[in-house]
Amino acid sequence: MGPLVATLWSAWLWLAARAAAPCFDDAIPAASRKNVTNSHGESYPLGIHVGGWTAAVILSSVADVIIREKMGYHTSQAFGSGTVEQFFAMAGCQTPADIEDRGCAKRKIVHHLSLEGWTDGYAATWNQIQQDYPDTAPQNLGGTGYAGLSSDYITQEVQERALSDSGLSLEFYRSYNRSWHDAGQYFDRISQVNTSLLAPCNQSRLMVSEAMLHYANLTGDWDGVENVSGKVIGKCFQGHFWFAPACRQNASACYMHLTAGSGWGWEHTMQKSAKYLRLVMKCPAKGQIIRFQSDCFRRSRCAYDLVVLWEFHEDSKGAGILLQLDADCVSLGQGVAHV
Repeated sequence: MGPLVATLWSAWLWLAARAAAPCFDDAIPAASRKNVTNSHGESYPLGIHVGGWTAAVILSSVADVIIREKMGYHTSQAFGSGTVEQFFAMAGCQTPADIEDRGCAKRKIVHHLSLEGWTDGYAATWNQIQQDYPDTAPQNLGGTGYAGLSSDYITQEVQERALSDSGLSLEFYRSYNRSWHDAGQYFDRISQVNTSLLAPCNQSRLMVSEAMLHYANLTGDWDGVENVSGKVIGKCFQGHFWFAPACRQNASACYMHLTAGSGWGWEHTMQKSAKYLRLVMKCPAKGQIIRFQSDCFRRSRCAYDLVVLWEFHEDSKGAGILLQLDADCVSLGQGVAHV
């Protein structure tokens, strides 16, 4: 099952559940439910903005049932890809997924609730929205009751190959310091990657000026950004990549770090690569994500040897999300490396 198919299948299951019999025996009948009404007298369903990952879909579906069947309100849903998109959607921006223009000039609140947001990693963006749009900015009502972790994923096959060949432990972040080690030799090179499977730079967080300016100020790597029409953006290489400082003189020696959406965890990896001289090429995958269970790993050969962003939710028995470049890579070998 390919990445997009899996995501659509998840959405279909949720929508199918909505059309089934009520969950509660004493559910408020659909004919008796009401819309919400704004201060201008406009009436419409209560809008739920759903993140494009497993935990967000599950949590949103639970809330949807309670709001409809126990509170008596009609609901509507919109699916997004990432936390930052949630921020702008909740603020009433018309095109929250468009990095270059979020459509906030004419705002209208149609999304009233969004659950399961990875807010800590985007504090600067959250604070900027609070400052720019105080009348419609979303409010953080607290945690959902469980924690999530985000890290890098490397297949066990790649880890074992590095360990047996040179004694290099790819679970340890200092193993990627170019001054001492060549971890890149255990990953596929840029020339081996089909770039048609990648999103272009102008659809990534390289275009988010505040994030790139923060990176440059923090690391001093002003060669990794550029000023375009008075706006600081990340420097794009070969249309799809951002090269770490240690990677810019010889891109063929670098390995690829793949992420999803418009660039989940992008700035974190940029900072690490600048600090620890890692040979990293950051790039976002085109399309969506697939779901997997950690207790259902099966050994198989992935389309590419690379590092991908991996997320884990403590209360869902190992349910997580994993990026895909190829349908042949549906199940990967065991091994999660925190690097």
